[in-house]
This record gives sequence, structure tokens and C-alpha cells, in this order.
Amino acid sequence: MTKRDQHVHSCYGVFAFFALACTSACTGVMFMRYLSWNTSFLKTSRSFVIATLGDTHGHQAVRKDIPIEFAINPFTDEFVAELMQEELPLASIKIPLNHGITEELIEQVLRTLDRNNASINQSRASQGEIVLDDAVRCRRSSMPPSVVPEAYDGKATVCAIQDPYERMVNLFRRGFVPPRNRKPNLKECFFGLNSIVNETLQTLLHIKRKVSHFHCELLPQAAYVYGWDHKKGVVDKTKRRCLYVVSNVTSEALPRFAAKGFSWTSSSKQNCPMLNRRSFSQPVRDIIEKVFKEDFSLLKFTHPISPEFIHIPRTGGTTVEDHGMGRSTGGVRIELWGHMHPKILHQPPMRLGRGAPCYRQHVPPSQLPEVYKGRETFCVVRDVYSRLVSQYKYEMQMWQRLPCSQTALNSWIATIPMRYPYGSDCHFLDQGAYIYSWNPETAKVDKRKKWCKHVFQFERLQNDLNEFFATFDYPMRVDDKAAWTASSKRCSLRSANLSSSSKQLIARFYADDIRLLKEIDENRTSRRQTLRNAQGTAGAASLDKNNGPHRSAQA
Repeated sequence: MTKRDQHVHSCYGVFAFFALACTSACTGVMFMRYLSWNTSFLKTSRSFVIATLGDTHGHQAVRKDIPIEFAINPFTDEFVAELMQEELPLASIKIPLNHGITEELIEQVLRTLDRNNASINQSRASQGEIVLDDAVRCRRSSMPPSVVPEAYDGKATVCAIQDPYERMVNLFRRGFVPPRNRKPNLKECFFGLNSIVNETLQTLLHIKRKVSHFHCELLPQAAYVYGWDHKKGVVDKTKRRCLYVVSNVTSEALPRFAAKGFSWTSSSKQNCPMLNRRSFSQPVRDIIEKVFKEDFSLLKFTHPISPEFIHIPRTGGTTVEDHGMGRSTGGVRIELWGHMHPKILHQPPMRLGRGAPCYRQHVPPSQLPEVYKGRETFCVVRDVYSRLVSQYKYEMQMWQRLPCSQTALNSWIATIPMRYPYGSDCHFLDQGAYIYSWNPETAKVDKRKKWCKHVFQFERLQNDLNEFFATFDYPMRVDDKAAWTASSKRCSLRSANLSSSSKQLIARFYADDIRLLKEIDENRTSRRQTLRNAQGTAGAASLDKNNGPHRSAQA
């Protein structure tokens, strides 16, 4: 090729280069104009998205100050409408063990509102493992935002928090292997739950809260809402990381989410569906509250309100205590009532006035305010005649010196120390002394203060008590009617075997109790009549069939 040809080719090359550069520049300008128009189009055409594009270096607009204090939002469609107006990309903070419908719905909603592939980028940033100072590997997806900030910086974060007790139920359900070819029974579920959670959390405390040994899944939820100092193993409260803190979806909102095409499985509840926050024994509840104390203090979770049982002697009180101690839950102690109460157990008998000492579970509540004051109390009352016959059979069984005969019963009534109310461990004390206050000096009931809030009648106790347990989400149920009349198996004496003179004597000594029980029964009848009037004839028939919706009978 001649020099002239080389010069021509060089000129053509320079010209082609400049032409290509100009074309690229024009194309770039046109593309940026298109992108600007398209962004504007997104803003106006999709009401649930306000797209915010970063600059050419990929920086996102960041909300600099997130207040430390926050309100917990119920997950409703109104809350979703609020998320639609969020300018930053949305990202979900997945707190381990917080399984359920709310978690499923959050994922679906955020995918629907996703901009700039925020969830995909977040997913990539949270993949793999991270090695902490103790050389234990944890999944990055299980770590709080403060430990993996690259996955959450520049995003409006959403997290669903859950009751710590329910969270431990999820822990059990995830690892529980049910028996083959059948559903686990109530005892297997409750015993397994308390055993596994107790063993896991005891181990956690033993290794001084090194949560990384459990794949970092047992961190307090406050570590995800705020921050987590993994070197010290404590929650860092100086900054909040979760912008939108969400509680469980409301039952009213579920149909509206379903109508919009959202779905959920909540498959975690297939194992032992009867379990809930009330399914833990008191010792296991104590350790849950100790391990997750930050969740209770910072996230304002509440402890279960435990009703306190007032044990009126010879009204089925021992059976109530036994059910709290695990009679129908495989031996799992749900509540420590009566003689097992921590403030009563191992305490010496208590002397009231000039009377004989009584064991403290039989002492009127006004004399033990440290046990009963401010509590949701319940008790059982019984027909005064049947109660004394039950006392006779109790002494016959305990001391083996009384025969099971009508003559012996009436002779005993004529000579028993009803005049000494503290006799036989307070078994002869007025029932009104437990519902109201008791004055040991005057040996009289003081009705100015009521101590027993929920008064149940022994004769209707099975239905009433089961409904009461259900109201408080208790797992135990009374399904053995004979449990309340155990002493009747050995002796068939009834109040009908009392002579007229015996009944007159009893009526004289327990006149206040007879009037009190009559008031309780009348109030109960009045409430049932109100329900009949409200529900009509069909409702009344249903009430009669089921013996009424007996919540409690209050004097």
C-alpha cells in the first residue's frame, strides 16, 4: 500500500471514530430522556409505587434519622397502603423462627411493591455465611441488619415481630417429628414442647448466651429492630434498624388480603396445633423471659396474665390444683396453684386470731394479700349441705374411724366443731370468707372488699371451668366428671341423708353462706335470661342444651 493510501485509510478511521462517538452520545442522551420519561410514567401510572432512581453511581436516597421510639403496626391493608407511598426501596428483615401468616404476606406484598430489584439485591447480599469472633459460622440471612449493613442500607426495612412464647412454639414445631400414622396427642405435644424448649434455653444460658452456637437463630428480636453488638453479645439500643415494625395480621384483614389474590399456608401449625403461649410450664416461662428479656422490655411484649386460684376447702379445689399441675397435659405443670404456689410452698401453717393454724392454701385471701392482691382470681363454691357431707367422707377416709352410715353422719353433724371454723385445717370456715374479706378477731365476713372475681358453682363446674380455661388459652380441660367427687366412690352418702335436725343446725351456722349462694344462683339465672332475650328462642334452646355459656357466677 502506498503512503497516499495509508493516509486515506487513517482519515477514514478518524472519521469513523468520531462518528461512532457522536452516535453513542446522541443515543445516550435519547436513552436518558426516555428513562426520565419512563420514570415519570411510573410515578403517574402506578399508584402503589413512587419510583426513586439513584444517581449514575447507584447511590440511593437514605432517611438519615429513624427515631428510636416506634409504634407497632398491625398488618392490615391500611398499613400496606402506607407502604405504597414509601419512596425508598422496601426490604424485609427476616427474624428467625418468626414463622406464620404475617411473614408470608409481607414477602408477597414486598414482591408486589418491589422497585429496582431491591429484594433480589437484598437476597444476594444476604447469601452465604459469616464468621463471628468465636469462629462459628452463621447464615447471613439470620443476622441482624447491623451485622450485614450492605444488605439493608438505603432501604425502607420492614420486620414482623412475634410474641416470644409463640416464637418458642415455632422452634419446637420446626424440629418435632410426630408419631407415624397418627396425630400426636395432647400429652406428647405439651411434654415435648416444654422439654425441648427448656433444654435448648438452658444450654444457651450455660454457654453464656453465645447465640452463634444455635446458628444465630436465638437472638432476641430487639437485635433486629435495633442493633446487635456481636462482640459483647448485647442489643445496641443507640440506633433503630427496622423502619416499619409489624405485628400479626388481624383476623379482619385476612379476607381482604385473600380477595386481592394473596395466599398463605401456615404449614408450621400442622404439628400440635393446640399449642400456644399458654402451653409452657411456669419454670419454662421463667427461662423464656430471662433469655429474651430485651424483647419484653424494649418491644413491650407482655407476660401472660395468670389467674390465681382461691382454694375453698371441700369444693373440688384439689382437683383444680391437679389440673394446673399437669393432670390433663402429660405432667407438664402449667400453673402452680394452691399448695404449690411459690409464696405458699414450704411455708408453715398460719394461725388466724385465736383459732387453730391452717395450711396457707386454705387461708382466706384477705390474710395473704401478697399472693392474691391485684390478681385475676377465681374460686369454687358448693351447696353448704353437700359440703359438710363431703367433709364427713373426707374424715372417714383420712382417719378411718367413721363408718359410712346415715346414723353416723347425723351424729357427727350434731357434735362436729362447726362452732370452731378453723378446725380440720379451716375446712369449716364460711365460704364467704374466701369471696370477701375475713376478720379473724370477730370471726365475721367483711363484704366491703371482694377478693374472688370469678365465682364458679361446684354443681356446674366442668362446663364453667373448661370455658374459663379456654378464655385464658389454657390447654388443660376437665373431661372426667368423677374427678370432682372422688370420695363418693367409697361412700354413697348424700345431702339427702341428712336429718331435718341436722339441716336446721347447718342452716343456723351457715346462714350467711346460704344467702350468698342464693344470690350467686339468682345472678346466674338473670344473666341467662338476658342472653335468652338477646338471642331469641333459638338461642335459648341452644343455651339450655349446653347448660348455658357459663363464664363465671359472680355474687
